Amino acid sequence: MEVIDEIVKIIRSEERFLIVSHIRPDGDSIGSQIALLCILEEMGKRCVIMNEEMPPKNLSFLPCLERIKSPKDGEYGATIILDANEWDRLGKRTRALVEKQKTRLNIDHHLGGGIGDVVWSDKGFSSCSEMIYELSTRLNVEMDEKKALLLYTGIATDTGFFSYVNTSPKSLIVSALLLGFGLSCEKIKERLYSTKSVEEVRFSARVLSNISEKDGVVWIRIPKQMIDELGFEPEVDSILDETRKINSCKVTVLLREIGRNRTKVSFRSKEGVDVAQVAKMFGGGGHLQAAGCVIDLPMTEAEKEIEEKLRIKDK
Repeated sequence: MEVIDEIVKIIRSEERFLIVSHIRPDGDSIGSQIALLCILEEMGKRCVIMNEEMPPKNLSFLPCLERIKSPKDGEYGATIILDANEWDRLGKRTRALVEKQKTRLNIDHHLGGGIGDVVWSDKGFSSCSEMIYELSTRLNVEMDEKKALLLYTGIATDTGFFSYVNTSPKSLIVSALLLGFGLSCEKIKERLYSTKSVEEVRFSARVLSNISEKDGVVWIRIPKQMIDELGFEPEVDSILDETRKINSCKVTVLLREIGRNRTKVSFRSKEGVDVAQVAKMFGGGGHLQAAGCVIDLPMTEAEKEIEEKLRIKDK
C-alpha cells in the first residue's frame, strides 16, 4: 500500500481533524491548509486549522482566512501536518498541541525526513498544494473555483511563478487545470506582489543599497534597528528575488537580526547550488534553491559562520 493510500484510509475513517503548518506561513502553507479544510468538510468531516502565526497581509485575498485559529488544547481524531518536516518548524505552542494527538499525518515536499506517525514526503512535488490536489483526486472530491484559487496560489508562490527548479511538467499541468476554473493568473500575481506601501519600497531600496558581493555570494544585511524604524515586519522575498538577477550571483544570503544574539537567515541560489544543505548545518532546511534557518549568534558572527560553511561546501 502506498503512503497516500494509507492517508486516504485514515481520512475516510476519522471524523475530527486538526490541520497545522509551519511558522512564518506562506502561500503554499496557507493555500494547502484551507484547501484541505474545504475538501474534508465536503466529505462531512469536522475540521479546525491552528497555526502559531497568522497569514501575511499579501494573502488577505484568499477565502476562509478567518478559519485559522491560534493553538488551543483539544483532542482530535487525526492531525494533519502540512508543508513542514521538522518539529521546530511548527512553533512551540503548535508543537505542544500536536505532540498530544494520537494520530499524526505528515504531508510535505521538502528534502529530509518527516514528523508524525504516517509520513507522505515526496520532493517530486513542487509544493504541498500540488500534493493536496493529488489527494483530492484520490478522495474523489471535485475541484471548484475556491479550492482552485487556494491551490494555484500555493503552487505559484512556491515555484516563483513557475521559474524555480522545482517547477515540473506535472506542476504546470496541474496549474493549467486549476486556471480552468476561471482564475486570472495576472490578478493573483498582482494581489500577491502589489501590496507594498511607500515606506516598504523605501525600506527595500535602503536594504539593497547596502548589499555586497564576494565570490558569487550576495550578502544582504537587515539590522533590527531598521525593522524597528519601519514599525512592522517587512516582506523580504522581493529583495531576495531582486538580488538573484545579479549576473555574478550564485547564492544570496539575507541576514535579518531578530535579537541581540539571534539571526534569521534566508538563502536563495541559482545554477543548482544546494542551499538546503547549508541551512541544515544550522538546524534549518528547505528546498534545493530556497532555504532558511535561525542562528543563535549576532549577525556579524552568523555571517562569518555561513561564509565558512559555504567555503567548505565548495571544496
